[in-house]
Amino acid sequence: MEKIDFPSTAINNIYLYIEDLSNINKLTADWLGSKNNFLNYSEFIAGLYDDFWFDLFVKNQIKLLGFSSELDKWLNKLNDSLINYDKKVEKEKLSDKEILTDKTFIGIIQEAIKVKSLWEADKLAKQYINLD
Repeated sequence: MEKIDFPSTAINNIYLYIEDLSNINKLTADWLGSKNNFLNYSEFIAGLYDDFWFDLFVKNQIKLLGFSSELDKWLNKLNDSLINYDKKVEKEKLSDKEILTDKTFIGIIQEAIKVKSLWEADKLAKQYINLD
């Protein structure tokens, strides 16, 4: 496993995406409300994966950074769930409103809540939260 130099700000941004993903009210306001930080589900996923390389971070960096094995396990679970769910969204052409009420997506939100909690409790991982 090769360590890639992930900037601390990128790791913080990954955490912020997970924080957003853990909050159904924020997602609803962002995707369906008048204040669109992310225009929709697709923009959210593109930002997490294309801008901050979430899958690469999870698969290659967590252990190297020394994050706990429990956080590693849940980050991998969340990553796998998001990848699989994105395939469902593409296949079924789900709207943002349908996504926000989908049982599978609600389960992903629950996973994000768990990851957020573990991240905040992990001594090494929490060093990457709220960086300037």
